[in-house]
Amino acid sequence: MSKRRRSPTPRDRSGSDRAERSPAAVRIILFACGHGDTILITVAGPPTKSLLIDCHLPKVADRRRFLQLLAAHGVESLDLVMLTHPHLDHYAGMADLLQHFADAGHPVRIFCDCGANWRNVAELLAARGCPQEALKEYARLAKVVCDLSESQKMARPRLDDNHLAIPIGETNGSLLIPVGPDATLLQNSTDSFLMANRSSISTNALSIIFILRVTVGQARFEALFTADAEREGLMHAYHVWQRREETSHLSGFDVVKIPHHGSENGHWEELCRMRKKSRQRCIAAASAGTLYDLPHQTVRNDYESNGWTVVATNTKPIPTTRTRMLEAFGKGHSVAQPNSADVKIEWSPRRGVTSEELSVKS
Repeated sequence: MSKRRRSPTPRDRSGSDRAERSPAAVRIILFACGHGDTILITVAGPPTKSLLIDCHLPKVADRRRFLQLLAAHGVESLDLVMLTHPHLDHYAGMADLLQHFADAGHPVRIFCDCGANWRNVAELLAARGCPQEALKEYARLAKVVCDLSESQKMARPRLDDNHLAIPIGETNGSLLIPVGPDATLLQNSTDSFLMANRSSISTNALSIIFILRVTVGQARFEALFTADAEREGLMHAYHVWQRREETSHLSGFDVVKIPHHGSENGHWEELCRMRKKSRQRCIAAASAGTLYDLPHQTVRNDYESNGWTVVATNTKPIPTTRTRMLEAFGKGHSVAQPNSADVKIEWSPRRGVTSEELSVKS
């Protein structure tokens, strides 16, 4: 049985937290899936909405454990699945998951990505030396998405900084607000610009960056999801957010998904200072496996020195190689590692932000 390790808060130490426990308005689970992102978001209703941000479930064992997690939290279907950008550690197994729900009679209602042309992106990946396993998986995902959208079982909007917020639920109290990537880059990426420059363009530049805003009465929760965006993309997204809010002094975030698994090339020091100052506790979270010894200690230190509580799915890094990850993908081994944990983050107006770790049985 999995052991629960709950990160301490002042109420935890006093022992009075249980008496004041209230239902979570927002739950975010970073699923321990090795070096990759599988992020489940549920927003309380009625009706409750479930969103999946990226998917790194390359093998049957990974998908089975994820489906067990969904069942444990009462999630029978997914309202939205998002592919933030075309990297294997963000779409491995996504085609199988979409097909699973369609076959079960609960097709995913909305699939969204940045809207870049599938064929052009595949050529971009090939030009950058993407392994054949990853190219085949991307092609399989493209086919499943196209089949489901053409059969009108699933809508497929594109997301970028030029698109308005998507309501989550029946009211405007919950919004998914895209602030990246740059729509100009995306427009260019579907024409000759991408093909002429494909060897120098990073697919991280296509990362969807969005803010989840949930309002309950007078209380408001805001979380920033950054995918694998790097410094330039993060700066652009921040300026978009300033324009949308019509202010140069933003209140900050309750939760930040640390960019690019906590790597240094995804680190923007200014983001560490965007903690919501009115909160007693804010969380910076990283989906990081053992592949590159992440999150990087410098990144972790920068967040912690600015008052964030840092949590990660990788509880004890074990340096390994990209080759080992691809071998696991090819040979059928689960990417789940010892020393990893599902991270559950919850927010309610009464309790604020809390986090909990569920260790993964090795």
